[in-house]
Amino acid sequence: MSPFEILSEVPYFSDLPEEELVSLCRAAEIVDVAEGEVVLREGDQPDAVLVIADGTFEAYRKSPESELIIGLAGRGEVLGEMSLLEGRLASASLRALSPASLVRVPGERFQRLLTHNDFLRGMLLTVIKRMRQREGALVEYKKLAALGTMAAGLLHEVNNPAAAIKRSAAGLVEASESLVERKTVEGLTPLQRADREDELSAYVEELGLDHASDLASSVVKAGWDRAALEGAGDGNNSEVVRVVRLIHARQLAEEVAMAAGRLSDLVGAVKSWVYLDQGTIQSVDLNVALDQTMALLRHKLSGITVDLDLDPNLPSIEARGAELNQVLTNIIDNAIQAAKAVVKVKTFVDGEHVVCQITDDGPGIPDEALDHIWEPFFTTKPPGQGTGLGLSISRRIVESHRGRLEVSSVPGATSFTVRLPM
Repeated sequence: MSPFEILSEVPYFSDLPEEELVSLCRAAEIVDVAEGEVVLREGDQPDAVLVIADGTFEAYRKSPESELIIGLAGRGEVLGEMSLLEGRLASASLRALSPASLVRVPGERFQRLLTHNDFLRGMLLTVIKRMRQREGALVEYKKLAALGTMAAGLLHEVNNPAAAIKRSAAGLVEASESLVERKTVEGLTPLQRADREDELSAYVEELGLDHASDLASSVVKAGWDRAALEGAGDGNNSEVVRVVRLIHARQLAEEVAMAAGRLSDLVGAVKSWVYLDQGTIQSVDLNVALDQTMALLRHKLSGITVDLDLDPNLPSIEARGAELNQVLTNIIDNAIQAAKAVVKVKTFVDGEHVVCQITDDGPGIPDEALDHIWEPFFTTKPPGQGTGLGLSISRRIVESHRGRLEVSSVPGATSFTVRLPM
């Protein structure tokens, strides 16, 4: 494409008189950019305005510890004009995420356009649009920050009583060990276990106890049978009742301890998921991130099996952990909802990339929808069940990490593949 074809589509220049636009294009040049090439560095004085003709660029700032990605820019966006007009140094660096091309408009030629009202109008509209976008983003960031602060406090408050319950339940289990013997649990088949529970349930009812089936289940889990109970009572039914109740109490204490432990694990998973109290960039183990994500999604797995095939030698990557966990949660949650029976999650190394592939056995994405799934607010879910933002946000996050989010879909196998550079 020529500079004229590109600039005539950009709001900054589209309203210029044709002769002025033609004159501007004579001074401009198209520059090819390689993947990873930095076309503007933070702290430099821009001497030209850059208009993206093709490809995607990321704007980032450097700190002593890491890089902070502050935005992505694509075809038709104008870059560097504000620094040029204000005579200030560039506030961020600009790097190509893929092979790309730019229209380079010399700074002096660009500044001459300020005498044209049509140009000023296009610039004003563009600046207003940017301000609104940034204002909206700032409001959302403030909401998320407030929610994160509240969540951190709630997690702390939830974890303290959960830990206390776990300790107390463990103490009850330990105390009950001295009151009633724990038998060696036999390797019963499900049918044998059911028969034994039925036998003990009838026996417990004969003893005059309520909730016989629950009591019988606890007794079987503890490795006892009717003969052992009768032997412990030595003909004294009152003693048998005491033993049954002690066994059941111990079983309940063990279940409370397990539930409290599960609650503590969930709190830990959520804290790790949001990477509380950690910096922007961390060393992230994708396998650990997947374990944390599955801990949060386990309640949605009714009738669905998740097959984890995680590479034990997977290297860690430098990334914003909370954002990657958001990506994994969005994609796995979608896969669980779409799956008939199985979701497969696999991690592996492919060249210079760490890869996570998530595949469901659902009906697949229709061909007519496949080209639109990355668009904000597009969803194939029924009304009220999806916002259409999950994949759009996920793709933006992955690309901001200089990675790729890919999809392939046929009936019975829909795969989303996250590729992140090592």
